[in-house]
Amino acid sequence: MPPQVTRYHGFIIKVGDSSVREPNLPDWSLVYVEYPPGEMEVYRAALQYERVRIIKVTKERIYFEQAV
Repeated sequence: MPPQVTRYHGFIIKVGDSSVREPNLPDWSLVYVEYPPGEMEVYRAALQYERVRIIKVTKERIYFEQAV
């Protein structure tokens, strides 16, 4: 079962049990979510279903852009 995506005022704030975090970048709305080991595919699929632009996937995180 895919993780539930929680939005607040149009922005994704949580995917499953993981909160969305934002690195301190002055001019880029890049955010990321850390996923549990072995759950990359389901977290990535959940974000793709929400139609966000995935920038990079690492061993621990999925970086993405979101716009309202």
